Amino acid sequence: MIKPSSYELEGLLGVIHHLKQRELGDYFLEGLWRYLLYTEVAISAVREAEARPAGIAIGSAMDQLRAEMVSIGIQADEDFAVRLENVVKQLHDDLAELPSSTGDARSFINERLNAGVLADLRRTLGLAVQDRERVAVLIDNLDKAWERGTDYPLLARLILGLLTAVGKVEREFRREDSWRRGVNLSLTVFLRADIYNVVAQHAREPDKISTLSIEWKDPELLARVIEDRYAAAHESLPGANVWTELFDAEVQGVPTRDYLLWRVLPRPRDLVYLGNAALTAAVNRRHEQVTSDDIIFAEKGYSLFALDALLVESYATDIDLENSLYEFAGLDSTLDETQVVQLLNGVGGGLVTRDWLVRAGFLGLEVSDEHFEYVQDAAAERRARVLGRRLAERNGRPSRLRVHPAFRPYLEIRDDDLH
Repeated sequence: MIKPSSYELEGLLGVIHHLKQRELGDYFLEGLWRYLLYTEVAISAVREAEARPAGIAIGSAMDQLRAEMVSIGIQADEDFAVRLENVVKQLHDDLAELPSSTGDARSFINERLNAGVLADLRRTLGLAVQDRERVAVLIDNLDKAWERGTDYPLLARLILGLLTAVGKVEREFRREDSWRRGVNLSLTVFLRADIYNVVAQHAREPDKISTLSIEWKDPELLARVIEDRYAAAHESLPGANVWTELFDAEVQGVPTRDYLLWRVLPRPRDLVYLGNAALTAAVNRRHEQVTSDDIIFAEKGYSLFALDALLVESYATDIDLENSLYEFAGLDSTLDETQVVQLLNGVGGGLVTRDWLVRAGFLGLEVSDEHFEYVQDAAAERRARVLGRRLAERNGRPSRLRVHPAFRPYLEIRDDDLH
């Protein structure tokens, strides 16, 4: 697992800022990620082998891999943060000596990234892990530096360098020829959708980046996030049911399971957050079960959590989202297009803010009578807008939008669709 902290990413951004040539900065980023990924796999392999009862046999391929790592100054107990910090610090300290010509500058960077030894490392790695069906690397936490005031184009380049390196490293590891064994390596980078959208704007060929969007369109699967956790915690009680044993049967006349799925954004973290908040409220109130009152009390805190997450997603835009969101306070959840645009025009938002709120899931589009769709991608948005326009034409009225239930409690927006 690779999870750099915001501090480490900020230091890396400082180095990129000093590499004035865009081409040179991108070359450094791709080379840096390639070096970090190679060494991460090598360290994990050696660390796991050392933890086995038999350890590492002298003269084996794993022993040779360990020796090669020591020769370039890397220890098996060295974590990702230390390697990243060492590389960034060394290059930052040596930037004054950076040659002026592009070719010499690339050689200078390669030397500090130990690029010359990666071919040997790759050969030995193939021999050391050839008995493994698969090697998987998961990269997360890249949104930690995505904060207000960050140089978003620069950070987007950093992430783009990683995405470019991921594809190349996968191909290099899977390739097999006379001097290296193939390794079934998979590299997965977890990114928020809003961050990826900004990164894609800076890519020369974004369509060549392999992506898979994780969506939770099926509420039955989302409900299993809580159901399976509860069942796993009560393995000694076959048939344990979280909805009958932990929660009251209903909330405001709606079965509790359906109510929670309706209230939260379709993401596991949101359902878990509201469930935990309701459980905490029940414990503090000394209730034997989580009551409907506990859930209603907890959902205001969850609603603030959802709004804060939405604000973070807007940081890379020029939208004054906070003032725009408060314009909806105290209203009904269902509004027509004209009302929404007037509200947002009052704080300088207008159509741009409305469209962003639709894409972010704050506003749903009415696609059939009393059925509102909260879109999750560009294709779904285009479809919903066409359906909404035709519905409005049939009914002879403006298109309607509805604020998602997750955002209503904190803004005290009335639930005019709860039935």
